[in-house]
Amino acid sequence: MGSLKARIRKAERDAQADTVVLLCPECGEEMRVAENTDVEYIAWCWTQETGAKSYRETPPDVFVIANHPHAVEGLIDKATGEPWLARLESAGGRDVD
Repeated sequence: MGSLKARIRKAERDAQADTVVLLCPECGEEMRVAENTDVEYIAWCWTQETGAKSYRETPPDVFVIANHPHAVEGLIDKATGEPWLARLESAGGRDVD
């Protein structure tokens, strides 16, 4: 069994591997959110628009995005430089314009 420090560092690396850093080009704010927050955000938007009930609690990272004062569509995935919601736009193997 390794030292406590080494286990903490490994846990921190594992946690960072499951996160995405988003950059707002308007204000420069960086937000670290869970990797699947894009899907969770779209689901939350759908419940807001339709009034449908969600079957589970909304993750806190969704509110980090929803409460940001600038357009969500403008957020950039810092690691790739791509728009944050780009992978959902091409879901299913086809581009959506």
